[in-house]
Amino acid sequence: MLGSNRILESVVCFNRALELNQNLEDAWSHKGVALSKLSNYEEALKCYDEALKINQNKSEIWYNKGLTYSNVGNYEEALKCLTSAIKRNPNLIMAHYQMGFIYMKTNNYHESVKSFNKALDLKPDYIDALLGKTISFRNLGENKEALDCVNHLIDIDPNNSEAWLHKGIVLSFLSSIEEAIEAFNRSIELDSENSESWFNKGIALEELNKNQEALNCYNEAIKRKDDYFGPWHNKGYLLAKVGKHTEALESYEKALKMNPKHSEGWHNKGNSFFKLARFEEALDCYDKSLSLNPNNNIVWSNKGLALNGLEKTDEAIQCFDESLKIDNTNPHTMYNKALTLEKKGKINEALEYLDKSLHLSDKLIEVWIYKGIFLGQLDQLEDAVKCLDEALKINPESIEALMNKAAVYEKLDNNDDAIKLYDIVIEMNPELSEAFNSKGSILFKQNKFSEALQCYEKALELYSNYVEAWVNKGVTLERIQRQEDALICYNKAIKLEPNFADAWYRKGMYLGRKGRHEEEIGCYDKVLEIDPNRVSVWSLKGASFTVLNRYEEAALCLKEALKRNPEDFEIWDFLGVLLTFQNKYGEAIDCFDKALKIKENDPKVYFHRGNALYHLKKYDEVIINYDKSINLNENNEEVWANKAMALNKIKKYREAINCCEKALEIKSFFSKALNIKRYFSFKFK
Repeated sequence: MLGSNRILESVVCFNRALELNQNLEDAWSHKGVALSKLSNYEEALKCYDEALKINQNKSEIWYNKGLTYSNVGNYEEALKCLTSAIKRNPNLIMAHYQMGFIYMKTNNYHESVKSFNKALDLKPDYIDALLGKTISFRNLGENKEALDCVNHLIDIDPNNSEAWLHKGIVLSFLSSIEEAIEAFNRSIELDSENSESWFNKGIALEELNKNQEALNCYNEAIKRKDDYFGPWHNKGYLLAKVGKHTEALESYEKALKMNPKHSEGWHNKGNSFFKLARFEEALDCYDKSLSLNPNNNIVWSNKGLALNGLEKTDEAIQCFDESLKIDNTNPHTMYNKALTLEKKGKINEALEYLDKSLHLSDKLIEVWIYKGIFLGQLDQLEDAVKCLDEALKINPESIEALMNKAAVYEKLDNNDDAIKLYDIVIEMNPELSEAFNSKGSILFKQNKFSEALQCYEKALELYSNYVEAWVNKGVTLERIQRQEDALICYNKAIKLEPNFADAWYRKGMYLGRKGRHEEEIGCYDKVLEIDPNRVSVWSLKGASFTVLNRYEEAALCLKEALKRNPEDFEIWDFLGVLLTFQNKYGEAIDCFDKALKIKENDPKVYFHRGNALYHLKKYDEVIINYDKSINLNENNEEVWANKAMALNKIKKYREAINCCEKALEIKSFFSKALNIKRYFSFKFK
């Protein structure tokens, strides 16, 4: 405040002098300097203009005018004024230096080096010029020249904290990180309040993965300068790197308040939101980043991932395409697009993009793994194994590759090798609950229920909230007749995850086997609430209604199933049977005909079709259908007995008796055949 008052007093004095004599160039010039110090740049420039009207040849006036233009960011006019100053006095060191400084601020580093050199020709130990030249060389990527320059500066002034700071920065660019840290330490010894030295030391330590030490340095930098963008941003990035995304967001928030136009800051903040599955907030950040820099292909790709997380797959693909327009050589974007295409059910297209990714880089293990997974989904199992083997060449200890290879072996019914792979995984990571659960599933298929149960129990010991393992344990307990314990497992799974459809499904099947069909239907309703497209559950719900003689509701369920899968001949057959129960014989026959279009030679469908025709009294057609059923499977006693009944209707009694004999050959005490035979015995007695 005292300094400002004195400057104001000096302005008053210059004004008095100029009232007496308007032609005092020094008064105008010094008044301009005073006004510049008060940040009254517009009035200062007017003063310099008045001084130059009196004397255009005074280099100091041009220099000060140039300095004022520089302060208001008008670098073009500043350079013109400084050029005029040098023209009048080529030995004006400060003018050469200021020109170098302006060129450096406008990223014209070749010219800044020239200007600093001119200043150094006049004064070889000019510290600020050496520092400016060091920074210019560094920004030109000429780091060896920068190092020579800063070493020369340190030779002149070994206790210059800024010199040691910039030496550390140059050494970092030369990948001499340990030496860089020594330089930053020396800078901090000389000036412990230099926040920039703490910040850059943090960057160097992060390069060495010394994350806690780096974090300490960023905190020291912030302690000294709370409004310093760099440490806040890098602290956020470092916290994110070690998985502390909530804390990272706090740091990014601080940083972006200081510099809201930092596109990479918005990008990194978005990445932390993404990792926390806060996809909407991630999208907001990515959009802000792209508004500042629309040509960042990585941000477009990450925006696609966030949209994917929100199940907005079409928009996600558009983002990946934008990313690829900017850079079509990024294998990661190809990979991300492939995962999204698979989500849309476009597995073949997804495989094309995985191949494009591998063409760009065949060393990305995750691409080989997912190619193996997708090929497995298409039942191209041998090719799937080859892809997973490629992944294991890159990293023989990749648990993800080993787990997926085991899953493919399981589909190939190579269960022993699958178990060996799960055992390898368990040896590598005995805490991996998924490996125990998967191994248990294979042992279950091999009817090794006790061993399977041990695996599921181990999985749950490691992770007590493992919903899938609770369900698998329940299924296994049912198989060893521990019914009540099984129900406890299903209920536990439902309590942990009320929207886990498989738990409701298994509970429903359990209740159905216990004859508790109303409760069974309630479970199936829960499954269909979660996933209305589960065809098998619509079919099971229909079966439950059938047991309860609620045929109308059963038929509606089967029609829902057929909406979702009109190619399921079993459901068409089942619906036909239900319609027969409801005396809707024509509709029933239509259903059987649709079933036979899908699977032409099914004995069961011909049998059921014959039954519907029997009710329509079309006995000749009935016998044709029963004969087709018998030709496909002659060991069904029901068909023989029903054929006997049809033959009876057309008075072919001898053939009817023969059919009864056939039925009884298959099943000696088959009551229907015995009753028919008894009827004929009585009739022809």
